[in-house]
Amino acid sequence: MAPSLESYFYLSSSNHASGSEPIVLPRETEVAEKKDKRILGVASTLAFICVRDPQKEVYAVAIRFSGQSSVIFIAENHGVPPETKIFLETVVSELGQLARSQPSRMHSPDLRETSEERSIGTLILKHTFPKFFSSLTKRDSTWDARVASIRVYLAERPRELELFQIILDQIGVLYKSASLVNLKSNDALQMNRRLTDLYGDLSFFEGFIRRSDGRDELARLLVEIDRTSSRGLPAEFDSIIEDDLDLDLTENNTLQDGFSMTRFIFRIIAVNIHIRRLLRLAVSPSFTMFFTNNPIVKCCPAVQRSVVVDPSSLLGTMDDHEGLVTQYESSKTVTGPLHAELLIFSMLLQEYFSGEPASYPAIGVSELMCVGCHVIIAKAFPQVIKEHRGQMGNMKPFIVQGTHGKMYRPWVAPDLSLATSSLQFDLDSSVRIAADGYLRRALAQYIESRRLSDSSIGSGTSDRIEGGG
Repeated sequence: MAPSLESYFYLSSSNHASGSEPIVLPRETEVAEKKDKRILGVASTLAFICVRDPQKEVYAVAIRFSGQSSVIFIAENHGVPPETKIFLETVVSELGQLARSQPSRMHSPDLRETSEERSIGTLILKHTFPKFFSSLTKRDSTWDARVASIRVYLAERPRELELFQIILDQIGVLYKSASLVNLKSNDALQMNRRLTDLYGDLSFFEGFIRRSDGRDELARLLVEIDRTSSRGLPAEFDSIIEDDLDLDLTENNTLQDGFSMTRFIFRIIAVNIHIRRLLRLAVSPSFTMFFTNNPIVKCCPAVQRSVVVDPSSLLGTMDDHEGLVTQYESSKTVTGPLHAELLIFSMLLQEYFSGEPASYPAIGVSELMCVGCHVIIAKAFPQVIKEHRGQMGNMKPFIVQGTHGKMYRPWVAPDLSLATSSLQFDLDSSVRIAADGYLRRALAQYIESRRLSDSSIGSGTSDRIEGGG
């Protein structure tokens, strides 16, 4: 019998670095319909803007959207801070006011932002500023050498060298503007003014990269200087997509080793792309009602689960790793938090079986799902539907964002028996074995690559948006 999912608890690393070989999960369903992808985009964007510290926080958001009501479910591994709930409620409320007061501008994307829109953008930038500033200043040790080598490479091509220098100059403007922001300042008026200036500079840079007349030329230049094909770039650069509602901000970590100018740029402007998406959705005929319904924000409480860990059942079959077996075999019972996306998943099932409306089409996460959570939602949930077909009514399969093939520590499987409801379901052997297969491959690579510091199991390769059922 395959080891239980819990067997991998201690053997899953944290943070974001990737391994050397991808683990590609097979597609279980067809790609979601465009409208569902856009709902997923809203959920993922709301999850993204909640993050202040990307090293500690991973948020998940689900949306219930019907003609009568709108509910936003939010979860974080260790619980949602009260100030984050207040922030999200404020953003949604202001988007609702914008939706009620502004005519549709879906077909006029180049109109200048109103003062209300700038206010919302500045509010979001203020909350996410720690994450933004970290992305702006986090240049690895190859930055100076990389910039110098690019200048040498473009020395005989004045037009491309000029474009590259413009990019560097704009990054310098952003850095100078961001350095003036002090969130702890007692002068709230000055702080807000500087945040507004920074938001303006960031919007200008994002527009220059993605919507200027020279955007195609910029795209080709960045492809060339990163020395990779467009397949290795973020999805935004496939054609510099102008429709923010269809934009997939999933990061693809298959670029060359070392510094990537393209990834660096898109990490900087990511918050502005998410802000732009929300502002356009607020005045979209398709989504205005969601915001004008005054959505209720419901926080999922954190859940700690104690599980029995027996890694020796797997590690014992691997040569030359006796040290790891010895290190972990003494720990038999551990406790860890249920991941945010599984908190959302469990709450939605419990709400459904308690008689709540059944429209839960999307779960968005501030990052791609880890492989363990993805397996549970993508594989276990269809079996829930199958075993309880008569009770499920019109409950739709979940739409999930896909997985990066990594697994964070700590990770524990959810209790799907939900003893307080009518659902009596737990992972059956086929689901468990399928999940174990993915994790076994990840674990074997993890040990062979010996990335035992801040790496994650597997690689950064991700599925595209897919259905969960």
